[in-house]
Amino acid sequence: MWNTNKTWVDYLLINLFLGKTIGILGVDNCGKSVLYNFIFTKKLKHGISSTDTREKTENVSIQIDNENYKIRLQRIFDVGGQRQLYPLKKLTFTTSDCIIYIVRSDLIINAEMLVNQCLTQKEQEELNDFRRKYKNGLAVDFENFKDWQENIPFWEKVPFFEKGKPSRIIVVGNHFGEIGREDTVPNFLDTNLKKDYGRNFRECFNRITGFFDESTEMKWVVGSLVSEKLANQLVLDILKSIN
Repeated sequence: MWNTNKTWVDYLLINLFLGKTIGILGVDNCGKSVLYNFIFTKKLKHGISSTDTREKTENVSIQIDNENYKIRLQRIFDVGGQRQLYPLKKLTFTTSDCIIYIVRSDLIINAEMLVNQCLTQKEQEELNDFRRKYKNGLAVDFENFKDWQENIPFWEKVPFFEKGKPSRIIVVGNHFGEIGREDTVPNFLDTNLKKDYGRNFRECFNRITGFFDESTEMKWVVGSLVSEKLANQLVLDILKSIN
């Protein structure tokens, strides 16, 4: 587990500009707000309305149990995935040290990684159409990211200034399933299965978005938010990828 208790030392270090800025981005309805809420409350709350703006939490300190380091954040942003919020997405992307990009992995991975579902022909056609639109949205996001990255003015790329491209992008595959039913998603507590799933997810993701600038470090995390047990593991994997 982890805790978000802050000490006076944390406040001091964060306010001496030693804290990071993190942005949580993704296509609409991919689980960003559920994840954002779970990090701070450790309670899985589904049915949270899609973010229609940019939410911010400041002065955050996260200590992972049995780890000898802390993650100190000046700011963490949760930005809605709607197209009309692209100016806020761009602002977040170009001013963050690290981006956590949430992907509905169940909509892009190969069929053999999915848990068997019994769908009618009409339901399957609707799902296929939804997958197509989702993949298009994913591709558009990363085309924009590449454009923003390439066209940042040179003075904003200097590390001493606040703005610049993120040095790390953590791509998080969030497999949707029936809430409270771990049997509707792959068993992400199985190390070998998670490794195979992660490899499949990464290959499918890169086919859709293309490869990113080599100067940006890419990290990959997969899991699910259908239950608190799986959500705990997913958040721990994300937190360990930040430091």
